[in-house]
Amino acid sequence: MKRAFILSVFLITVLTTGLWAKGAGTSGAIILEQPVGARACGMAEAYTAVRGEIGVLHYNPASLISLSHREASFSYQRGLADDNFMSLLYGQPIGVGVIGGAFSYYTAGDIELIDLDGNEWTVKAEQDFVLLAGFAREVLENWPMGINLKIISSKLVEVENSTAFAVDFGGLYHPPLAGLDIGLAIRNLGTKLKFIGKSDPLPLTICLGGAYERSFGNQKILLSIDLPFLVYEQILTPAVGVEFDWREMVQGRIGYKFNIDDTGLTLGMGFTYQNYFINYAFGLANILENGHRVSLGVRF
Repeated sequence: MKRAFILSVFLITVLTTGLWAKGAGTSGAIILEQPVGARACGMAEAYTAVRGEIGVLHYNPASLISLSHREASFSYQRGLADDNFMSLLYGQPIGVGVIGGAFSYYTAGDIELIDLDGNEWTVKAEQDFVLLAGFAREVLENWPMGINLKIISSKLVEVENSTAFAVDFGGLYHPPLAGLDIGLAIRNLGTKLKFIGKSDPLPLTICLGGAYERSFGNQKILLSIDLPFLVYEQILTPAVGVEFDWREMVQGRIGYKFNIDDTGLTLGMGFTYQNYFINYAFGLANILENGHRVSLGVRF
């Protein structure tokens, strides 16, 4: 009881003083701001119009339509601030379209607390998870549409829980120009997370993106550009990513995010063997976000 009281006082303090906040008018749910998949991270998350793998589910549900086989993927990220993020994704074509699902988990690391009697103990600063179900279908020729349904749960210092619900909407257009795709997505439209009377909206984002892929013999180059607008922050954070593919076996990636603190450079690479693939990325967007991302996947 005494420990629970101390944790509650600590939580009230950080919430009322803004120690956990990023500023007035900003959103919550850190887990929804984590890059999903090492391929996307290596391209600075310029992924709204990218096709071809299950990781697109988190950026534009309409891009699910590009899956021609069942696919499963596992991603893991460890940051320099002792935070961890992992996700499991699965997708498959069905008769009327393509379905997908994901489970994501995030922990912000540990906090050491000491009471007035000198007793010490450790608690998890924040633990979040997201359950997601998605569906995509080609509504018109060259015009697939998609939707995601999400449940978001967050726990602070192991004493305060909150749950929110959200949807993503997405569309993808294939113009007559071969290799070009244009995507539009609305992400995290939903309810708020509430902790001890304080409400934080989800990071509502409207994003327009384009991707162009061109082949040169046994090599391919993919260029992607995203224009995400963070609604509550009133910030536009453009991103550009490039992927070079050699013989559909080895990939190199580079990306850059604009209008954020510090540098927005991201780097990545990938290897594909038959139906198996592994991707790695390292992001330099912010000292608190620096970290290694690894993704493993299989198509079957």
